[in-house]
Amino acid sequence: MQLITGEQLVLMDAGCELHGYVSDVTRTWPVSGRFSSPQRDVYEAVLGAHTRWVLTRSAIMRLLAAIARLQVCVCVCVGGCVPAPGGCAASGPLY
Repeated sequence: MQLITGEQLVLMDAGCELHGYVSDVTRTWPVSGRFSSPQRDVYEAVLGAHTRWVLTRSAIMRLLAAIARLQVCVCVCVGGCVPAPGGCAASGPLY
């Protein structure tokens, strides 16, 4: 066991797995209750990177949904499915 004091940080990293689903969470807290200036700078940089990732992922998911809808239109227009990995969007998801 180690006593933590002053400017140190407490890091918690926890994960779980259930029926093939895996999840993970990481949290960091300042022992003093307040981040020092350098700690806050790192916190803000990580938060900014995470926020950009979430926005980018959301845009990618919207693009994939649009592609799936387009494939359904192609399947309907040509009267059959265009071969694609994952099958025809009319019969199931593309990904």
